[in-house]
Amino acid sequence: MHRLVIAVVTLIGLTGAAFLAAHFLFLAAATDRAAALAPANSALYVNVYLQPSTGQQMNLGGLIGRLPGFEDDASLDEKVDQVVQNLLSGTGIDYREQVKPWLGNQVALAAWPTDGDATTPTTVIDRPSGPLLSSSPGRVDPTNPAFNSSRKPLAGEFRMHGKKVFVIANHFSSKGGDDPLFGRFQPPVRSSEVARHAQAQVVNDFVDDIKAADSTANVIVLGDINDFEFSETVHILEGGVLSSLMHGLPQSERYSYVFEGNSQSLDHILMSSSLTSRPFEYDSVHVNAEFADQASDHEPRIARFQLPAA
Repeated sequence: MHRLVIAVVTLIGLTGAAFLAAHFLFLAAATDRAAALAPANSALYVNVYLQPSTGQQMNLGGLIGRLPGFEDDASLDEKVDQVVQNLLSGTGIDYREQVKPWLGNQVALAAWPTDGDATTPTTVIDRPSGPLLSSSPGRVDPTNPAFNSSRKPLAGEFRMHGKKVFVIANHFSSKGGDDPLFGRFQPPVRSSEVARHAQAQVVNDFVDDIKAADSTANVIVLGDINDFEFSETVHILEGGVLSSLMHGLPQSERYSYVFEGNSQSLDHILMSSSLTSRPFEYDSVHVNAEFADQASDHEPRIARFQLPAA
């Protein structure tokens, strides 16, 4: 008895599969929309067309035509709709209105990274098509002790003119607790540098991971680094793979902040050689630091750069 039940269920399942196969192959539209719907940062994309040869279509059509009630080709679409709707009975799903409009002769599968959270680090995934972030946006090593009581870097993956660009936003530890630059203790003790050196190394290591997967990757690191363009912090951050654009300005313009009368370059935009090797423009726009009426105590920085055509 059990074998009979299993056989009947198997036959019903195969018949249902035949109905669905016929519907996909003969009756559904052949529009290719999958590639356009897949996100640009897809880590995996698989595309299969369910389009058999003419002979296979004829054989399958003949097989279905021999099933009871399916001799009339004109009624095949209606009968398939009825069978599928019966299978969905009790689910509240209307097959004709909610399912059928999405069917076609193509099956595609895409997988892409999701947004990260406050404690899960984003990592660099090496793909044949180039590096990919496991989450975008995502935190860079957020549980590293270097960032205790400090802001965590945020990395994002973008497409500009068809080219992938990685951007890492930062706000390193402040200079609170350091001796004044021109105070009575010379040279001044800069105890806050220890934290910034460690933070710069973490970010540089992350950039190295991206560059290891693609030596020509477009990488931008920016934010309030809270240290000067000639400092060890910026030197560690550059690490042979990035360049601070502040170096390109005349010395009299290399500042983004004024503290106790001292003009300082605390805010930086650093770019990889794939970007700095092409024409670019950079400026620190002095609209805040020199004035009493300020929108911010820091100056905005602007960079315009070119990307090769996709």
